[in-house]
Parts: sequence; structure tokens; C-alpha cells
Amino acid sequence: MKRWNLRYEGYCPFCKYENEDTSHILQCQHEHQNSLWKKLNIEYESKLQKLQTNFYLRRTIMREIEAWRKKYPPPPLHYADSQLITAIKEQRELGWKAFLEGLISKKIIDYQQKYYTETNSKLSIKTWCHRTIRYNWKLILELWDSRNKYIQRPNQLELMEGLPLLDKAIEKEWEYGLGKLPILEFSPFFRIKKHTLIKKSTEGKKDWLANVKLARKLYEDETARDEFDDNQALRDWIGLEE
Repeated sequence: MKRWNLRYEGYCPFCKYENEDTSHILQCQHEHQNSLWKKLNIEYESKLQKLQTNFYLRRTIMREIEAWRKKYPPPPLHYADSQLITAIKEQRELGWKAFLEGLISKKIIDYQQKYYTETNSKLSIKTWCHRTIRYNWKLILELWDSRNKYIQRPNQLELMEGLPLLDKAIEKEWEYGLGKLPILEFSPFFRIKKHTLIKKSTEGKKDWLANVKLARKLYEDETARDEFDDNQALRDWIGLEE
């Protein structure tokens, strides 16, 4: 949203990490997300278990994803056989974010296929792949939904769209006063007390600032310039055209 100039701020709504991206949504260490991740992890491993995932593969996947999420070094594989080590190393090259998004190492698939064959499982490797990918997507979706519900809290979007800057810009314009603006048309805008103006609704403040900014431009009086004069996301938010 920030990159497309549709929102002024692009930080994580949980931990305020600057320039949130899809990796951060999965790796955010805010207590809210950590608590949800712990719950989802239990459910996720249970689903892998029901798919008769090889015990060592299942536990390794869980440990690897947890280390990736916390940005820790890859965990040791001293307990694993050579085929599992090779499979996990291939997945590390592909990335565990890629795994969660559905890109599973061919060697991991081969390892699980071997386990099904050795145990005479009635499940097919195709079923294992399809369901594992769906479980991965559901885990991502849960984290994404949690993030979106959090960002929809009262005032959260307004804070990210520029509310703190809106108040500052209004104060600056009000203190500058009429300047070159015609007294007859615009004195009512500055007759209002500053603290009363700041207490207006967000929409009311946006309307006030947009009218003053348009008038400043029309009468070539742009002394009190601020980010609303140059940042397109902020301008769109209060209703100013380019």
C-alpha cells in the first residue's frame, strides 16, 4: 500500500517494524503473533501426523520453520539419516517461506514416499503433497487474517494513513493564518479556535486542510508547506488531486 502511494505508512501494525512485507507478516515477534503461531503450530503438526508424515521429517520441518521464523541459524541435523539431511538442505536452498507458500523440495517428497512404501501406507504421496500445501496455506492465511483484523482496530488505519501528520499540518496552517487568502471567503476557516479544530472528526479535519491547501495554491501562497504538498498518498487521503 505504501509502495503504491495508497497509504503513507507501511509499518507492521503489531511491532511497528518499518516497511512490513510478506516475510515479516510470518516472522513478526510481537506477543500477539507469537501466541497465535504457537497455537497454529500445534494444529499444524497434528495434521502432518494424521497424514502419517515420517516422524523425523515432521519434527525436522517443525524445527526448521521455527528457526526460520525467529531468524535463528538452521538447527543441527545430527539425528537425521543422510537422505533426510540432503532433503532438508535442498529445502533450505529453496527457503522455508517458499515451503509454506507451496514449494516443497522434491527430495522431501521422495523421502516421504520412501516412508509410505516401507510402512505399506494406503496414503499416496500425491495426497500428502496436496494436503500439506493446503495446511501451509491455511497457516499463512490465519496469520494474515490476524494481521488484517488487528489493522482494522479503531484509528489504526487512520494512524497509518497520516492522522498524526494531519494534526501537525493543521496546526501549522492555522498558526500561519490567512496570509494571501481573501478575508471574506476564508476568515471563517481561521476564526475557529485551534483546539476546537483539532478535536474535529478526521473527515472534518481532512476537509478543512484540503480547502486551505487548494486555496493556498490558487492564491500562490504556499509558505506553510508540509508533506501534504508533496506526498501523493497523503494528498489522496484528504482529497487533493495531483
